[in-house]
Amino acid sequence: YWVGFWSSGKLMKVSIDGGVPMPICETPDLIGACWGPDNTIVFSPEEQSGLYVVSGDGGSAGMVTRPDRLKDEYSHSLPHLLPDHKHVLFTITNDWSGLHARVAVLDLSTRKWDILLTDAADARYVATGHIIFVRQGTLMAVRFDPSRSRIVGDPVTVVPDVMQALNLLGTADNSTAGQFAVSDNGWLVYAEGGISPDEQNRLVWVD
Repeated sequence: YWVGFWSSGKLMKVSIDGGVPMPICETPDLIGACWGPDNTIVFSPEEQSGLYVVSGDGGSAGMVTRPDRLKDEYSHSLPHLLPDHKHVLFTITNDWSGLHARVAVLDLSTRKWDILLTDAADARYVATGHIIFVRQGTLMAVRFDPSRSRIVGDPVTVVPDVMQALNLLGTADNSTAGQFAVSDNGWLVYAEGGISPDEQNRLVWVD
């Protein structure tokens, strides 16, 4: 088993048993990554880029999406694999601020994508059959059919005031990433704080 991370312009990995970290590929930055069971890593290398794939064993990365400027796409980032490992949820931003981002689903075989949600970012599929995502500092959930890659029903609020990198003036840190994670057995961990950098933040565990 490995832990993947970014350091000094490289996507890296290190064994959970310890040892020397090993480089996977060069990337100027890292705005989200997911590592599939077939040893393929999908990642976003920098602001205003598309998504790329690379083997967990290392090598050259290949582009799988390119933002379509004619469709108001500024960047593709924050990929998360769906249970079939053939489709990927990712975030499309339309400008530097990250406000009014969209969540899309990518078919890795055809390299085509469809918009699932508007005013949404950093979506992940959870074992309850839902997609959870952040909408301007609020954690939301909506039922999702992974067999058809389709939303079912309307989103509902799960937790308000979840820390999100959004609309931070004077910075290049508007990744739209939400500070939350959900385990397979239903534990939710998140950082309180909303989208304001001036608020105090703390971690919260919810069963």
